[in-house]
Amino acid sequence: MLIKRAQMLLKPASTYCKNYDTLVDSDDKKQADVYNVKYADLFKLLGEQTGIKNFSYVNVNKIYDVNRELIHNMTERQPAWVFQKWPEYNGSGTMDIITELRRILLALGKFSKCCATRVQIQQRDPASAEAVV
Repeated sequence: MLIKRAQMLLKPASTYCKNYDTLVDSDDKKQADVYNVKYADLFKLLGEQTGIKNFSYVNVNKIYDVNRELIHNMTERQPAWVFQKWPEYNGSGTMDIITELRRILLALGKFSKCCATRVQIQQRDPASAEAVV
């Protein structure tokens, strides 16, 4: 029993939980709503330039690979939007913004949903729920 509790604490998202998924989806939607408004101008341009219809927060991963190309000095063939600076976003560059949004997307992944994780663990083993902080 102790091993099972430890497994739930170390990898709480390893089993299906409808309530957990509902909480995670709700959090993801709230984040998307915030960033879709905040970066509406950027997302509009990215939709036009990349051909991704209705580009939004959920599409950030689709263009993140451009950043990998930049890291490896593959700059000559990049379109102008990759290097564009955005005064309305504190002068940040397109890829700086995309990198930050991707970091946020990953940070808000299933393992960082503390409240949702508590729900999932509690449903499986109420005695171990208090151990999750």
